[in-house]
Formats: sequence, C-alpha cells, structure tokens
Amino acid sequence: IDVYTTLFEENLIEKIYDNENVVLQFSSNVNHGTVQLPTKMTDLWKRKVDRLDNLSKCVARMISVVGTEVDLDMLIALHALGFSFDDLDDKEQQLSLIDCLKNLVRIGILVWDASTAVARESTHLLRNGIGESLFYTFTSVAARDGIYNSMTFSDRQKLHRRIMAFYEEAHKEDIELYSTVIAYHAEAAKEYTKAMMCLEDSARFAEYNEDYLDAIVKYGDCIRLAEIDETASLQFGSSSEIVLINWLCRIAALHLRLGKPGIAHITLEHMLDVL
Repeated sequence: IDVYTTLFEENLIEKIYDNENVVLQFSSNVNHGTVQLPTKMTDLWKRKVDRLDNLSKCVARMISVVGTEVDLDMLIALHALGFSFDDLDDKEQQLSLIDCLKNLVRIGILVWDASTAVARESTHLLRNGIGESLFYTFTSVAARDGIYNSMTFSDRQKLHRRIMAFYEEAHKEDIELYSTVIAYHAEAAKEYTKAMMCLEDSARFAEYNEDYLDAIVKYGDCIRLAEIDETASLQFGSSSEIVLINWLCRIAALHLRLGKPGIAHITLEHMLDVL
C-alpha cells in the first residue's frame, strides 16, 4: 500500500476504471516522457524529500544518519534544526521539532514507534503538556536509504561526527555500552582509527562479560577495517601484520573457550598465512 500511495503522490501511476474493474497504469506524464520513471524505491523517497521544507529536510536527514529510532531530547542535543536555532528556548525548539516530525509522519516518511516507548517503559511526555510519545523511526529501509543517499558524503560525514560527539558526551559514565554505535558512525565518516579503537574496546568488554561470539565479531570487524586502511591500524602495533596477528590470536583463543578447536586451528593457520 505504501508503494502504491507513493507512486500516486509522485503522479507516476493512475487508476483506469474498466467496467467494474480498476486497472493501474503509468500516468500520461510517464508515457509522454515528462517524468522519468525511477528504477528503485529509494529514488522515490529522494523525490519526496526534495519537496520538503528546509527544517523538515534537516530533521529527516539527521534521523537517517542516526540510523535508529530517535526521541526529541536526542534531536535537540544533535541540533537537528541547525545551529542557527540555538537561540530558541527549549520549549520553542520542542515545538519546532514536533511540527517537523508531524509533517514527516503525515507524508509517510516516519512513524511513531510505540514498541520502543513501551520497551523502555517511558512515554516521553513533553514538559509543555503536548503529551506525545517522542520515539520515531522510518516507515521502511528504502525511506531511510533514500534520504541518507540524497546527501553528499561531506554532509553525511559532518552529521556522523556530530552523532559520535553526542554519544561520547552523553554517555561518559557508560561509554563501553555505546562503543559499537560510535564505531559505526566513525566507520561511516571514514575515521578508521577511531572505529577500530571503539571496536577493540567493545570486543574486550564483550570478552570480559563472556560474550565470546560478540567479541569474535568485533575483532573480525577490526581486522576488516585494518585491511581497508593499513595506516590506521598502525595505531595498534608497529606493523599491520603484528596488529592482524594479535587480533587473530584473540579470535582463536575465543573459539577455544567456545569449545571449537577446529575453528581455532583454521584461524591460527590464517595467522601463519599473514606471516
């Protein structure tokens, strides 16, 4: 239904009534070449975003970079309206953001994520008495990807860095719980050294808590990034080979703890290939 609604809104299809049947066909704009038919759903979302007002567009793009559900407090902390609105008081910023969020929900880009609010045992009621839950997420992966890819890499990089700074500031006391999230944004911003540092911290934290499978995945991600940027990996050792061997040894040891000596043996053989 969302697909058909979007196609209708973009004037790409139309209904034709044939006796008692309703037939869908391409609109005259498509047939005459006035409008180019998009090849994928993300292109449709790009078109929809292009027609947004600037404030709603800024908020939608910020949420697409966050990549998960968001609430009002987080959007305010991230300056989702732009730094030019910092002179507004909290209530004015809340009201402006709510207008943008309502607009994005109305046109089918965002939905209120009730399950998240329930799961966190919080309704996140506004202090100004409007009384709405403030957890929002995208209606589809295509919606998120279309908005995310409508930005230049430079713009995405700036927002990823802003989100990293938010997590590092907001979660100083329990930063280890957010290392994976920070690593995701660091990698997206192509800050590979920072991403590997966060992933290694997250792997060690998982290892300490005996979550060996998660630790293996994180060490594996460290290796993947080290292969992308060997220079960045030198932060962890005198040569890229030594760094890879260290992480491969950790992975092999974790497989042994999981009772999988065969996989540990294969990992060590790979380590010898590196040598």
